[in-house]
Amino acid sequence: MWTLFSKDNMTPAVLYALLDGKATSIRTLGDLSEPIELGIRTDVKGKLTLRLSGMETFDTFQDIYLQDTFTGTLQNMRENPEYTFDNQTGPVEGRLFLRIGEIKEEDIPDSDIHILVGNGRVMASSPIDDPIESVKIHALNSRLLYSKQAIRQSSVSLSVLIPEQVALITVTTPNRQKTEKVIIR
Repeated sequence: MWTLFSKDNMTPAVLYALLDGKATSIRTLGDLSEPIELGIRTDVKGKLTLRLSGMETFDTFQDIYLQDTFTGTLQNMRENPEYTFDNQTGPVEGRLFLRIGEIKEEDIPDSDIHILVGNGRVMASSPIDDPIESVKIHALNSRLLYSKQAIRQSSVSLSVLIPEQVALITVTTPNRQKTEKVIIR
């Protein structure tokens, strides 16, 4: 594991890979044909920069990409080894993936609407070219608990004061809509 420090904040952020849902070191790599999910455990919210170094240990013919599934970005890290992204969730999971080797278009999963819930917050993101228009939360009996309209951003973090319960969150963009059942805590 690597520990990362912000210039302004002495709270460490730990970078790790997920293997079967558990944090693992990424210093020793096995099968590189599958994407390697990265997670960042941090309390820091805002702009984060991920810098990849040590690429000289890979064969020069192997491309190294960083995929951000929230924004739909696929960046060649050999050409630009720094990736800056907006993080409003604190810990980052299910968003960043290292992809080693040749990337075919059919290997890249479609970017989609992502919904995360935790600590009284609802975070939603969509591809940058398909910004979020609205977020609605309904109780299971269909009663509207929360609504935010005219968002017009690809990423939003909302503070919701709703008692703990199972609810349905609907995120709408100009091109799609996603409803997910979640536990509000």
